[in-house]
Parts: sequence; C-alpha cells; structure tokens
Amino acid sequence: MKEVIAAAVVAVIVSFGFHLAERSDNSAAPEVEAKESVAQRVQRTGVLRCGYNVNPPMLVADANTGEITGFTPDIVNRMAELMHLKV
Repeated sequence: MKEVIAAAVVAVIVSFGFHLAERSDNSAAPEVEAKESVAQRVQRTGVLRCGYNVNPPMLVADANTGEITGFTPDIVNRMAELMHLKV
C-alpha cells in the first residue's frame, strides 16, 4: 500500500513539474518555437535529469563519500524505477 501511495505522490509531483515547465513564461526571452517538451525529451532519452538542494532530512549529501540520501532521492529513484528511467 505504501508503494501505491508513494507512486501516486510521485506521479502528481512529476505531472505538476511537467505542467509548470510547459507553462513557464519568460517574457524577456525572444519567442522561439519549442522543439520538444520536457516530457517528450524524457520519453525520448529515457533519462530524468534532476537538480537538488541539500536540505536535511529531504536530502543529505555525505561530504566524505558523496553519497546522496534522504526522502527526495528515495522518491525520485523509485519513480524512475517504476517508469523505467535512468536518473
């Protein structure tokens, strides 16, 4: 049951992110026709590119090993696993 809830939360977050990415309006930038949307690029490449902000407990980066742990990486990695994507 936890996996179903986690997958649903991740799906909502990703959908919202795609929605914001497609609707972002930068009036200072010249109008250029988009070649492909973020969702299309993710589907084409099979890669989900993620940025992060180290903010415990959501995300913790070990200074010695460089290992990234926390709630956010767990959710993103599980989402990528369910969608057969590389992070």
